Amino acid sequence: MRVGKQKLKAAAEVRKCFAGQFSVGKDRDADAVNAVERALDRPDLYVLKPQREGGGNNFYGEDLVRRLRAGNLDDMVLMERILPPPQPAILVRRGQVSTGPTLSELGVFGAFLAVEGHNTTATVLINEYAGHILRTKSDGVDEGGVATGYSVLSSPILI
Repeated sequence: MRVGKQKLKAAAEVRKCFAGQFSVGKDRDADAVNAVERALDRPDLYVLKPQREGGGNNFYGEDLVRRLRAGNLDDMVLMERILPPPQPAILVRRGQVSTGPTLSELGVFGAFLAVEGHNTTATVLINEYAGHILRTKSDGVDEGGVATGYSVLSSPILI
């Protein structure tokens, strides 16, 4: 599928709103090589994540540096950390109430289904919004999984 210059320019502008993600395995490109160098120098600004769902098993700080140097990273993605300012909140976890500075993460899900056609084109059958989740964790906690007990489900207040 050919994409016009105007669409490529628009995609580059949208990409500025997202944290950088880099494949660091055998298929790494020049941007990924540069990101690895930056992560080795400033590991606090990155997280190394396995390409799977479920949370946990991420590498931060000095563990990230050791893992990057160990190699065999084909199943890993290096991501710039998102570092928002903490907000005060009340958390209820397993019936226990705690208060303090927290960080929230809004995840937006989509459904996409396409069928490959002739000449490397594809027909998009479904491409739509499929829901969201808002989770909140205490400031200073690296992981963010609800099922693993690192965060709690939250309800957004639209104002």
